[in-house]
Amino acid sequence: MTAYTFPESDVSTDDLIEWLGRRAHGIPEMRQRLVRSYGDIGDAYWSDAPEFDVFSHIRERPEQDWNDVCSLLADLHEIPFDYDRPLWSIAILRRVPTFEKAARHIVVVLRFHHCMTDGLGSARIAKALFTPELQSYTASKSLSRARATAVEIVRLPLRPFVVAADVMRLLRHTRQITAARKSGEWSMPPHAPRATVLNGPIGKGRAVSVVSCSIDSLRAAAHNLGAVSVNDLVLSAVGRAVSRHLDDPEALLASVPVSIRSAVDPKSRNAVAIGVVPLHSTLQLPERAQVIHRAVRSERARFELPGFAELAANPLPRLPGFIYRALSRVQSRRNSRTTKPNLTQLKVSTIPKGSASDWQLCSAPVVANFGISPVTDGLRLNHTVSSIGNSLTIGIVADADNIRDFDGYIEVLHSELEEILAHVP
Repeated sequence: MTAYTFPESDVSTDDLIEWLGRRAHGIPEMRQRLVRSYGDIGDAYWSDAPEFDVFSHIRERPEQDWNDVCSLLADLHEIPFDYDRPLWSIAILRRVPTFEKAARHIVVVLRFHHCMTDGLGSARIAKALFTPELQSYTASKSLSRARATAVEIVRLPLRPFVVAADVMRLLRHTRQITAARKSGEWSMPPHAPRATVLNGPIGKGRAVSVVSCSIDSLRAAAHNLGAVSVNDLVLSAVGRAVSRHLDDPEALLASVPVSIRSAVDPKSRNAVAIGVVPLHSTLQLPERAQVIHRAVRSERARFELPGFAELAANPLPRLPGFIYRALSRVQSRRNSRTTKPNLTQLKVSTIPKGSASDWQLCSAPVVANFGISPVTDGLRLNHTVSSIGNSLTIGIVADADNIRDFDGYIEVLHSELEEILAHVP
């Protein structure tokens, strides 16, 4: 879930919808639906949607204030997609007083199912939506669910051989990873899994906020601190803020998505592995940021070793879909009942968009981008870091039923960012 803000203008909402619809019509991922066989007896397929109506996916939302917009993004995560249609939607909100407070803005909310694309893929699609150029796309014949089922029935006798080949592939990659560990090419952080207030089953309430900062100022602070990046400083601020807010002096570890797109099939819609980064909240700056920097680089290097990216991209054998759905339901029921020790306590995703110079909506330049990721059982606090141009935002969503004093946490995070910005020369 990601949103882009543009200066409010006298352009009509119908013209905004027309702009977005014409561009979405030429983007392959936005034309295709996921076709599953009946009973999930085999694989699923991406196929061009029949009688595709791009404008049925785009709608205007009633005028809302900033807090309501943040809550809307969290609420949209709870709404299931219609699998008979392409798995996306766009919401347009007008006259929103955003986190910058100075003026009202147009907010365009892009909602993509994660199987449709990952974070970097969503950024690429967004760039195609917010550009003057139009892409062209020629749709192919649509695959029906009945046809997909017939194909999978024919392939059923081959399924045991496919699964056996996948198991052999997984064993090969596992042996590569084990050999690399024994040779000292990689190691996991020396921390035991532990149960914290961040890792239990989630309640029904959500607390949402977006914190903004100048990326140019963060770059200047990073340069002054030496051998660190803007992302390292954000991780440093988040880790220290969570530790202070929870009054938890023990080590906090974050799940940090790492792109593996360069190491896997470029046509893959999801090319993300999950790195583990200790946040070292007891250390002071600049040492804390420098240690985090080395940990992030180490995790990226780990997924460049033979076997890691391949295993992350295809971690399971191709059993029929109904088996994984049944296992997922069992796992969900278990996670919703108990708090289990976990190696990581929170998640921080970073999705940079680069320069804002070419991004626009009906000639209006993009102002900022922010994202909200869901909380799940075992993950009660989630952060999404987005940047475009000189704007960096941290979208935070928490389980309001179990994370105390969320507003207090946001204040602590602000203070940690201010401490970092004090290092701007």
